[in-house]
Amino acid sequence: MNKILLYFYLITLPLSVFGQRVEVVESSRQYYDMDVFNSYQKREKKKFIKQQEAILSKQATRRALFKAFPSSLTAASVKFSENVKFDQFSAKTQSTYKRYMHEFANAQLVEVTDTDCRRFEENGEICIECTVSIIAAKIPESNINIKVATYDGTDLELNAETDFNEGQNLFLSFLSPISGYISIYLDDFKETSRLLPYYYDSKNEACIKVEADVEYLLFSAKKENDKFNNVELVDELSLSTNSSYDLNRIYILYSKTPFDKPLLNVPNENRFANEQNDGYLIPKNTQSENFMNWLQKKRLREKNFQIEIIDISIKR
Repeated sequence: MNKILLYFYLITLPLSVFGQRVEVVESSRQYYDMDVFNSYQKREKKKFIKQQEAILSKQATRRALFKAFPSSLTAASVKFSENVKFDQFSAKTQSTYKRYMHEFANAQLVEVTDTDCRRFEENGEICIECTVSIIAAKIPESNINIKVATYDGTDLELNAETDFNEGQNLFLSFLSPISGYISIYLDDFKETSRLLPYYYDSKNEACIKVEADVEYLLFSAKKENDKFNNVELVDELSLSTNSSYDLNRIYILYSKTPFDKPLLNVPNENRFANEQNDGYLIPKNTQSENFMNWLQKKRLREKNFQIEIIDISIKR
């Protein structure tokens, strides 16, 4: 049994893999200061224009993909209220909003059929605008009826929870009608931590096998809850935050076949890590951007790959 501290701070594929295809036209433009633009020497100006056209064409292509098939995994937002006491006689309720954004295009680029960039003056500025025409194909999604939930205790009838207080433990249940493989990651929108497979599970570095119709309660060190028969490997998760309120997103990844993982940092290789975190391990992790790029590639390459999402909050 290990204790894990979760600490938070505020390819081209065969076309047969994909489904419906559409043609989309989209533009992207950027304005530049006239004097700065004209100050470039001829060679510098040509290089600058070429660089900006490449950037704008890429932006327009990304917009076109989202326009073709809107994202299914979108932003997470939350509102919470707290009482702010001004003196011994009065208090005021203050509402706070937090919004986080991670989006995935539900389309794969098949072909860029046309790119047209132009320059013109507008309101005393130089504008570069690039318009692209693309053919996009929809990414098919697996729709196995997986059931997942988070808890603040081990009683599945009483302890279902998505709003946690600092210091509470996190548990997660998983149930699938079909045998397969899973891994679990938690993202605080800056850094992504791997929660499953467990930290010291050397036999299952990327994902772990689950059986059909078996309900798993993960991150519980009670022997009766350990369906993997390796209770000594179980990581108990303790939630912590350095702000008054945090929103985090849990990604439960499932596939009928084994899959790999992103490149992860190993923070506990630092010999001072355990002393600095009161004996708790810090999960293996990567930057959120790296994880999202890896995750999108998995969606593109593996048609049986399925993503379930749970948003949780942590209040100090």
